[in-house]
Amino acid sequence: MLFLALVMIAVLLHFQTHSVPGYLKLRFGEPSRALSAVSFAFMTVLMSGVNMFAMAKVMQIVLDGTSISASGFSSLTVAIYVTLGRAAFGNLQ
Repeated sequence: MLFLALVMIAVLLHFQTHSVPGYLKLRFGEPSRALSAVSFAFMTVLMSGVNMFAMAKVMQIVLDGTSISASGFSSLTVAIYVTLGRAAFGNLQ
């Protein structure tokens, strides 16, 4: 965070862009921005799987159940959480 505050914010302000992919597009062209977007999406999918697995393991221990029931309970919990957040903040634009 300190690196971002001291170095990257100054760079982004200098190039008048709002994000690292925007900077990559200005500096190296559209293919680098596209590669950044694809790699970020891939990382996000992998991290979602890791987070769901970790939550299922905790639920398996807490509820003393099978991994299948813990995964189902974790998925249901996340779905309810997302639905409630969408209902509360879905009209923000």
